Order: sequence, then C-alpha cells, then structure tokens
Amino acid sequence: MLERLADEVDAASVQEAKFTNASIAGIQALLAPQKHPDFVAPFCLDCTDEIPEERLAAGRIRCTHCESILEQASKLRRRK
Repeated sequence: MLERLADEVDAASVQEAKFTNASIAGIQALLAPQKHPDFVAPFCLDCTDEIPEERLAAGRIRCTHCESILEQASKLRRRK
C-alpha cells in the first residue's frame, strides 16, 4: 500500500530510512558468526591450520590467509 506523504522531504526521509535499514542489515550479516557443517574448531575449514583465538571468538571459520583468498575470488566474480 502506498503511503500518502505530505511533501518531497517526507518521501526522501522514507527512502533514507529504507537505505539505512538495509545497510545496517547488511553489516549485521557480515558480522554474524560463520557456520558450516564441516567446521571443526579450532581448525580452518579450508586448509586445516589452527585459527587464532581472536578469530574463533569473532565467529570466523577460516584462517586469515584462506579468508583473504575467498574474498579476492569473490571480488573477481563480481567484476564479471
């Protein structure tokens, strides 16, 4: 259902709130603990090296090396 807005400023405020809420949800999803059925703490899901305590406390399932490789591959896929 369309909202009746008094003027363009109200319409802009509604749009801004939608963008803000979407951005917050996106950041929360990135910061959420990672899960995978094959993960066995404290070992990296990909290379089985031990993950530092700080990364485990942050809910990460990969070592920094494997995570950076995964992020680089993701960036390359987005460019195509």
